[in-house]
Amino acid sequence: MGSRAARTSSRSFRDKRRVFTRAECDAAAVAWTLLRSVDASLRIVRDGRLVSALLTHFDALLISQATPDWEVSMRVIGRTMRHLTDEVDPPGQVVRDIILFSRLQAFGDAGGLEISGPGPGMRDYEFRKPFQRADQFIGAD
Repeated sequence: MGSRAARTSSRSFRDKRRVFTRAECDAAAVAWTLLRSVDASLRIVRDGRLVSALLTHFDALLISQATPDWEVSMRVIGRTMRHLTDEVDPPGQVVRDIILFSRLQAFGDAGGLEISGPGPGMRDYEFRKPFQRADQFIGAD
C-alpha cells in the first residue's frame, strides 16, 4: 500500500490536477520548442519554470562537496544530491547521479580533482581535492 506520507502526497497531487486549456497546451508546446532550440544539456527549475542550463551548472556545488581525503565517488555525489534536495531554494532540485559522476570524471581528467580507481563504474572510483603543496604559496604575498 505504501507509506502514509506517500499516500498523502499522491492524494495532494491528484487533488491539484486539472485539465489544461487549449491555450495552455499551445503555450507549453511553444515553451518546450524554445527549450529544445537552446544548445544546453540540462533543464532545471528556476523560479518555478523549466529553463535550459549548461552541463557545468552544478560544478561549483559538486566541487564544494569534495574533500581533501579520498572518498568513493558516490559519497561526493550523495552529498551533492542531498544538498540539492534539502538545502537549496527551492528545495528538490534533482539531477541524476550519472551526470554528477561524469562531471567528477571531467574534473579528474582536467586535474581539478584527483581520481583513483580501476573503473568502470562510479563505485569503483575515489576522488579528492588536489593536495596543495606549500611551495605553491611561496611568493604569493
